[in-house]
Amino acid sequence: MKKVLFLLALLCTACTQTHKITSFFDVPETFSNTPEIEKNVRVKTVSMLLPLTGNKAVMGQDMQNAALMALRDEKNAPMRLLFFDTQGTPEGAKEAYNWAKAQNSDMILGPVFSSEVAAINTGFSSGANLLTYTSDSTVLDASHASFSMLIPNQIDTIIQQLCSEGKTRLAALGSESKTGQIVMNSLDKAIKKCPNMELVKYGLYGETEENLTPAILKIAPKFVDPKKKDLTEEEQQILATPIQERLDFDALIVFEEGIRLSQAMAILAFYDVSPDVVPIYTLASVKSMKDKALNGVFMADLPTQGNAAFTRKYLTTFEQNPSQLASLAYDSVRWIAQNADQDTLNLKTLQAQGTYQGVDGLIRLNEDGTNKRALRLVQKKGRNVQEIIPAPTELESEEFPFMGLEEESTDLTLTPPEALDESLGNAVQSNPSEVPVESPLY
Repeated sequence: MKKVLFLLALLCTACTQTHKITSFFDVPETFSNTPEIEKNVRVKTVSMLLPLTGNKAVMGQDMQNAALMALRDEKNAPMRLLFFDTQGTPEGAKEAYNWAKAQNSDMILGPVFSSEVAAINTGFSSGANLLTYTSDSTVLDASHASFSMLIPNQIDTIIQQLCSEGKTRLAALGSESKTGQIVMNSLDKAIKKCPNMELVKYGLYGETEENLTPAILKIAPKFVDPKKKDLTEEEQQILATPIQERLDFDALIVFEEGIRLSQAMAILAFYDVSPDVVPIYTLASVKSMKDKALNGVFMADLPTQGNAAFTRKYLTTFEQNPSQLASLAYDSVRWIAQNADQDTLNLKTLQAQGTYQGVDGLIRLNEDGTNKRALRLVQKKGRNVQEIIPAPTELESEEFPFMGLEEESTDLTLTPPEALDESLGNAVQSNPSEVPVESPLY
């Protein structure tokens, strides 16, 4: 009977073309999440805007499943949870948002993608109180926050580590894209927190550029083919000089991922720039670190202790692995549920709570819509990814704890020179394979 109720409730999702709403608050018995609400506490309405149909439906359905797990774990929370289908499109997000507002939602979770958030941001007045899942920090503000891991947070974690190691001369490589601009702006702000640190070289290439070599040559040291005959005296001197002495930077950040990251690493290795010679950091997802060319590369990533338990529970409950953003959906719903007994429920309520410890580690929401997460540093070693520096157990202030006064730095925005509850029943039917997000920003 339990599984039948669950499937019948989920079938309502297919009815969203007519009603645009799916509620798991009013499903009898098993899924009622408010059996013991105090009489004087107002039940809060929380809406989730997810891609429940369309080519991103697998991700949306996994996030919906995770949200249900969180709701069950906070079954006494005075809140009801509604789901609205964005179809993964800006227009769909606008329509879903309208339906959520029509329900007098206290909080709105989602949408997932940057283009959806931008559509809501430009099409509606402020005060929306959206807690989205986009990784694009440029569409965030006081009313449109994000629960996702953000590039500025990754850059801060990397620069703080390099600063603690005494690194002062950095190089950067990546595309002249929206992601690239966010990285360069984030580097500018983070480097200012580390005395004497500067960006001495950077190579940027077009977002659709196929040949990355010209950009890489802007940061590569002088190179001579050792197989060349009749070397000049200067070339002989270059070959005789160790590569470490030919480099004029002591760390490299490559803001690329996927095939392009592998391509960049292969070209860098040809010019003797490799993780064996100089620390190389990337912003890529750990799940994408399969290529042998990436061996030795570092990255900032979410901690896995809580996420591992979440993944096991999700697999046991729904008989498939969760996709990339499911844990974010779980954490956000559970955090909101734990604050649903407050007189008002909005972004300021969550900001006032300070840090939240979820399955993806510590997080704090900032007033500008961004967030700060406690990230760990990992390194690709052979077929595995090894944790090098664990995530901190508390979040520091925006200043690095060991920093002095801010130093002057170059404005990089200028034009560059060349434990969970038991089973909830059957899952939404979906393909268990990983769904690629709109990468590197979604």
